[in-house]
Amino acid sequence: MDKLNFAGLKRHTPNIITVTGMGCGFFSILASQRGAISTALLLLLCAGLCDIFDGKLARILGTSSRFGGELDSLADAISFGVAPSIILYNASLYRLAWFGGACAFFFTAMATYRLARFNLASAEHERGDVFRGFSTPTAAMFVGTFVVMSDRLPSELGAFYAVALGGLMVSHVPCPAFKGAGVSPIYLVVGLFFSLVLFLWPNSWTYAWWNLYTGFVLCLTYIVSSKKQAPSEATSPG
Repeated sequence: MDKLNFAGLKRHTPNIITVTGMGCGFFSILASQRGAISTALLLLLCAGLCDIFDGKLARILGTSSRFGGELDSLADAISFGVAPSIILYNASLYRLAWFGGACAFFFTAMATYRLARFNLASAEHERGDVFRGFSTPTAAMFVGTFVVMSDRLPSELGAFYAVALGGLMVSHVPCPAFKGAGVSPIYLVVGLFFSLVLFLWPNSWTYAWWNLYTGFVLCLTYIVSSKKQAPSEATSPG
């Protein structure tokens, strides 16, 4: 009986982490509705950490499943599709009235579309070490950094962020998958460090450094992706 319970706990532990991340996304929405934007951003960061560890833990425990993948996508839709757009609206876009709401919804709609496309690629075994289009956590991270600086930046820039990031999520721009191949996961760790520094000391210098570092990683990803594709393109027929 104990062995059976342990097997069940082992199988469901990654899913528990996934649901915990979804809960962080949900409560970040509630926090932003009360005006507690800093709390909302911290909860969004916790959701991001859960999203990193649930998949890794599932692979370590050997409990990866189609159900877990679908649950993870639904959780991402809430934590990185709905939550960032509502936080952005409550922090800045509300000043633009209906236009700000439309831009926030566009971000959510594109995040949902991107996740549906990702699930289809997963079912067809087309996933690799480099995503096509910004991942929803990446886009949410960009939104979060703007929200940190929203009292110093115009709301129109926030609207641009929402629309541009929404477009990038459904584009074919290479973006790192951080799975230990291709682009090293150390870049993700350093990126999280810069994000924490920006959150604790929000100013023009930390914001500029975060954007410069992120731009460097994206450029590096594009180069790595191009080199990986070159051999297959050279040997493909036609």
